[in-house]
Amino acid sequence: MEFEKRRKMKLAVRAALIDAEFKPDLAEEIAFHMSDWTENLEEISQIYNQGEDMEHNSINQIIITFLAHVPNHLAAAKKLIGLGPIDDIFDVGVNEHDE
Repeated sequence: MEFEKRRKMKLAVRAALIDAEFKPDLAEEIAFHMSDWTENLEEISQIYNQGEDMEHNSINQIIITFLAHVPNHLAAAKKLIGLGPIDDIFDVGVNEHDE
């Protein structure tokens, strides 16, 4: 079920990008980066919709999993689509390694 949602989303993004005149290989790569975290999106949406009823441990796990997986996909998609690299607009050292 989840795989099918991800597949449909990826195909839709790929088709839209090709329609916008992106080369098919590039459209495929961007679509991958925009669809690989579909399950993470559904989990984070659960917090928005039901957060007050969820256990804190569950919320923490969803947030950690989301942050460990999604940002790199978004950074890659942003770069590939031509919007450049991630900027540290909040000046928190996003490009610096943690100790």
